[in-house]
Amino acid sequence: MRSGLSSRLMCFLVLGLAVSLPAFAQKITGDISGTVTDSSGAAVPKAVVTAINQGTGEKATATTNDTGFYRMVNLSPGQYRLTIEAPGFKNMERQATVSIALVTQSDFSLVVGSKGETVEVQGVAPLVETTEDRLSTLFDDRAVADLPNMGETSTICWTVCLECSAARAAASRA
Repeated sequence: MRSGLSSRLMCFLVLGLAVSLPAFAQKITGDISGTVTDSSGAAVPKAVVTAINQGTGEKATATTNDTGFYRMVNLSPGQYRLTIEAPGFKNMERQATVSIALVTQSDFSLVVGSKGETVEVQGVAPLVETTEDRLSTLFDDRAVADLPNMGETSTICWTVCLECSAARAAASRA
């Protein structure tokens, strides 16, 4: 009796673990962070950073802290137009790409001028994740569709659990 109960308990634990594993560490959004400074390298506090997703029109806004740092979290993947506005400085714009589970670093060095003037940064090197030490791979729809499918996970687990349970019952009778 005790052996049958513990094998069933073990079966349910294995099944629960197998079903819940895909849910861990899944992040389908990305972040943008950076530092806003002036031309001398001094931090620009209270600068307003706006990111607009060029594909969806989604808009996110952040304000720099006393050290000039900002971070926008949980942005949908895609191309964004970043705009920086700060009193006493020219507005600045640039493109940034947000990828799944990555932080895109986008630092700005503002130029003194009037608010009506805008500096557009073009032809810059791609923004690279430098703040976190992890690997990430982005799979497109086609790559996922091409993966082999062995059937439903729960069916496989139930088959393994039933066979395991039957083998233990036979062993306990012997």
